[in-house]
Amino acid sequence: MSGEKIDLDALGLSFGDATAIDGTVEIDPVELGGQTYVAVPTEVPYQLDVSRTAGGFALRLRFGVELEGPCFRCLESAAQRMEIDVRE
Repeated sequence: MSGEKIDLDALGLSFGDATAIDGTVEIDPVELGGQTYVAVPTEVPYQLDVSRTAGGFALRLRFGVELEGPCFRCLESAAQRMEIDVRE
């Protein structure tokens, strides 16, 4: 996954403050079991929620992506939609 860098300190958030950042991210191909899977489209929109905590920042990243590549059983073309929702 590649994209722009976000300077969290430059957001100027104080303890308890939060903001949402919308953007796009380019999804790199994924290698799994000797097969390559690609995102379609390769660039997808995301939302990053940033909250300032006593110890730093709380982050939540959300985006949806469809990966296309060969089926691991029959090697026919296959696609799987995935919804990503991660917190740090």
